[in-house]
Parts: sequence; C-alpha cells; structure tokens
Amino acid sequence: MSTPDLLADLPQGPGVYSFRDSRGRLLYVGKAINLRNRVRSYFRAGGGHSPLTRRLKHMAVRIEHRETGSELEALVAEAHAILTSQPLFNVLGTSERHHVFLRITAEPVARVLVTSDPVVDGSRYFCPFRRKELEPALEALQKVLKWRRCTRMEPARCLERQIDRCLAPCVPEIDGSRLATRHDEAIEALDRVLSGRGRWLLGDLDFQMRVASKALEFERAAAIRDRLQALERLIVRASALRIEGVLITGSPGRPRLLALRAGRIACGEGLAPDDVRKADLPAFVLRFLRAAWRPPEPGSARTAAELRELDLVARYLERHADDLIPVSRLRLEAASEAIADRLGLQL
Repeated sequence: MSTPDLLADLPQGPGVYSFRDSRGRLLYVGKAINLRNRVRSYFRAGGGHSPLTRRLKHMAVRIEHRETGSELEALVAEAHAILTSQPLFNVLGTSERHHVFLRITAEPVARVLVTSDPVVDGSRYFCPFRRKELEPALEALQKVLKWRRCTRMEPARCLERQIDRCLAPCVPEIDGSRLATRHDEAIEALDRVLSGRGRWLLGDLDFQMRVASKALEFERAAAIRDRLQALERLIVRASALRIEGVLITGSPGRPRLLALRAGRIACGEGLAPDDVRKADLPAFVLRFLRAAWRPPEPGSARTAAELRELDLVARYLERHADDLIPVSRLRLEAASEAIADRLGLQL
C-alpha cells in the first residue's frame, strides 16, 4: 500500500472507514472522530500493533471512507456495515449495558418482558429504559391494561383472573374460542403508549365513562374514571422514559443537529457559520424540528440493525446525557428557542 497517496485526501471529521483486499472483499470497518488521524494510526512508524492488525495491513490494498457529521452517526453506520457485510476482521463489542429493553414477544398470546439481551425472533423492542424507572411504570400500566404475566398458560381461571389483574386469554369461551382478542387489544394499546400514541386511549375511556354516566351506571363510570386518571399519569410517565430530543454535535464553528426519536436517529443537519445569522437561528431550528417530528411516530424495533442502533444510542447517551436537549412534539416552538440559544454558542 502506498500510504501517502491513500491518506492525503482523508477528511479530519467523524465518519467510517473500511479496508478491502485485492479481490474487493471487505476486511474491516471502523469508526473515527477524526478519519485522517485514525487511519494514519494504522501506519504509524515503530509498529505497536497486534498481529491481527499487522495481518490486516498486509492484506489491505484499498481504503474507503464516508463522513457522517457526528460521532454518534459514525457509531450507527459502523454497526450497520458490520451487521450487513460481516467483514473478516470485525468483532462487535459486548461491553456492559446500563439500560434495558422492553420486549413484547412474538408468541400467539404475547408476553411483556424486561431484558438486557435482545433476541431477533420477531419480538418487538423498545429502548432505552432504566430498569428502576421502567419496572414501576409497567407494574402500574399492567393494572390498567391487564396483559398476562404467567410464563405458562393454564386452561383454568387463576388467581390473577380472580383478582381482576388479567384478561385470561387462556380461558375458553362457551363457543370454544378464547379471550385472546381483548388481550391482543391490550398489547396493541401498550405498543401505542410506548410509541407515544397512547392518548387515543384517553378519548376512548372518556367516551365509555360518559355513556355509563348517562345510563346511570355510576359505579361503572367511577371505575372507568379511575382507570382514565391512572392511564393519563402513565402516558405522561412513558413519554418521559422515551428518548426524544436533539444533540448538538460536530466540530467548533460547524455544529450539527441530531434529532433522536424513540432512541433512534431521525435525521441530522449541519450548519456552517455563513449559513444563517444568529438572529435567524430560532426559525432555522424550528424548521428542523418540524421536519424531524413529522408523523408517523417511530414504533418498536424488530431487526438486528434497529436493535443495534437502539443499543448504541443508549450507550452514547450514558456518556453524554447532559448534552441531550429534550423535545416534545407538542412544544416545538419552546424547544427551538432553547436549542437556538445553545447552538449560537457553537458558531
């Protein structure tokens, strides 16, 4: 490899790089905050590399790169390339997680679990959550929606059903069918709550409460009212658990906005000093937020790539939690002012 020619044009910003051999096979994909410095380190005089790295240098004949604009985007791009191409020299990291996933299983009658080790088996996943925050929220929400909590369903009414804590999808009806339809509806309601679309439940319960009240069924109306109030509190709590906000990344003088929704990167946009005057920053940021928070709402993750992105974003935020500026879709104007103030300091 003639390293001076190959390295001369490498940029000094964040991105991903890759090595290929003489047959075009992808050997290795890496990420870097500074592409030029990172790739040059492979050819540092005096060695100091592992036998595996020396073998990689011997086999590689071509270097490719792609700028990403931020470290987080480089992390996600690297993971996606590794998952899809499986380069010869790559090994995905397995460092300790400080967050957990909420899992809705793909079983005929789904279960709701909290796990730190996602499995790609058709289950739906939501992340990132802190276990100490997620488990109390789920416990309260289960009392409202009443999905099953048993590991193995039995064809008889159990204690959970007797105390009205389960919809009993295992119990046969008179016609031989099971009470699974209502249970499926409860699981879909949970999915909507976790996806930020749970407020439709409030309107439905409010309608049921009014109907019961008009029919003079005051005890039933009071029970629905209590359920409505509990669900409203839980929707607010679930929304607070979701990662919804903006990161300001990039280099000094050339900041970049990254919109994170439901723990994933929704979009990003860079900004140079001459692109916009500081007085126009709120309008610029508001346009960015409106585009990033345009429906549909992000849903659950199912594929290996989606799960890896959730995991990477969560790990990144464990190190940069104070950098995230929260954003609510209902208060984009207020968020744009806060982001513009901080963005102005970076220009």
